[in-house]
Amino acid sequence: MLLKNQVLRKHAVDNEVGLSEIVQYQNQAVVAYFCSRHPEFTVQEGNILFTDLLSWMWFNAQRAKLGKKTHLFGPLLLLDELWHAFILHTRDYVNFSMHYFGGYFHHDIEPIGSEHVMEEEELTDYLQDCFTYLGTEWVSRRFEVALVETS
Repeated sequence: MLLKNQVLRKHAVDNEVGLSEIVQYQNQAVVAYFCSRHPEFTVQEGNILFTDLLSWMWFNAQRAKLGKKTHLFGPLLLLDELWHAFILHTRDYVNFSMHYFGGYFHHDIEPIGSEHVMEEEELTDYLQDCFTYLGTEWVSRRFEVALVETS
């Protein structure tokens, strides 16, 4: 006999969720919570950030299938802050994880002093995958500041 979580996990594995499906998920409570702690963002901007976070989570899962690690760094750290807000909404986060990933989507952290440093080759591969999986608009939104600073 399969437990409910096993059934959900089997469903998610058998019926892999695409990016276009995952970005349809919305959670106004998470966005409102995030925006209340970051008043520099409008709710509309918060919704875009939330969609970008969901996209990144899906991207992370795709790269994991290829044995690639996917880090949040530099210009993506804002997504990490929003991810923390999502995790605080525990029931919503668990239900989302189970439905879209077939299990809890863990937020791994690196020990202080042992943070991963991306080498140029790894960063190039990461960005190429961002363009391939997430598209030019996503890359432009998330890396705009970094691109301006380096030009």
